[in-house]
Amino acid sequence: MLNDVRNQVERCREGEAMDCDRDKLEQLLSQIPRGRVTRHGILARELGTIPRAVARIVCRSNCQQRIRVVMKGGLFPHQDNIEDCKERARILESEGLNITSDRRGVCVTEDEMWKPTHEKK
Repeated sequence: MLNDVRNQVERCREGEAMDCDRDKLEQLLSQIPRGRVTRHGILARELGTIPRAVARIVCRSNCQQRIRVVMKGGLFPHQDNIEDCKERARILESEGLNITSDRRGVCVTEDEMWKPTHEKK
């Protein structure tokens, strides 16, 4: 498993496509409710890949739900320009989330992060 992750990281550095199922990722994104955010790492664990793979797909996505994915610590992704950050902050704040004073992230605890749930059948 560790070697698989190392190989994925190396391929990612080289700009190759990552092992990440886009359809499953979009399905997960669609489940994030208004007023909640999640991290690339949480989604990556669910998909069996690395956070960087998820981040690359999410940052290139046109999906509106991408505003609900933040980096570790609640920061908005670096790919967002300042206007994108302000718009993301405005939307998430209107949904009840606390936004950092510099408008570049959300103030949420680990317990407040959205995580996929698995119902037992």
